[in-house]
Amino acid sequence: MNSAIDTKTHFILWKVCAWAGPVYCVTTVLSWAWIGKFLPPPREFWNAQETYQFFLDNNLRIRVGMMLTVFFAPLYYIWSAATSRLMARIEGRDGVLSTVELLGGFATVIVTFASCVAWLAASLHTDQKTPQDIKTLSDYGWMWFNPTLMVTTFQFLAFGTVFLLDRSAKPLMPKWMPWFTYAMTTTLLLALL
Repeated sequence: MNSAIDTKTHFILWKVCAWAGPVYCVTTVLSWAWIGKFLPPPREFWNAQETYQFFLDNNLRIRVGMMLTVFFAPLYYIWSAATSRLMARIEGRDGVLSTVELLGGFATVIVTFASCVAWLAASLHTDQKTPQDIKTLSDYGWMWFNPTLMVTTFQFLAFGTVFLLDRSAKPLMPKWMPWFTYAMTTTLLLALL
């Protein structure tokens, strides 16, 4: 290894980056879903008054939940950076799918920021806004959250494809993992449609 950082430090950094993914998942469930009351989420088909009432009734919880989600969202990118480097080792120097993974991780964080900031804005001074204002901000959040799911979908496809094509004697991932990733991709596409 041609590096000024010693092997032990490299290993620690890899472990930290690898653990960023599970920590992201747990903190997102806790902050977005549980604290922010977005599981089940406010329905996209609700009228302006129903949406307004949801944001009014859960005001503080939404603010805290969305702020925590935005705070922990970069962990996804950290995990994606480590995953991208693993994929690059399999693909070789000329591989492009590891770049799709890296950019997909970054873009997924941007999507998370944009949607959470819209819901955060709806929860800020809710009582001073009209129900239509809240509905518009909520819809804007959903328009970031749902259609841009394609970014994460392509990231999953790249991940699955690299590990499916891994022909090394000891593959890094079990053979079922790429197929599971393709199943997740299909689920995301169905949810999007």
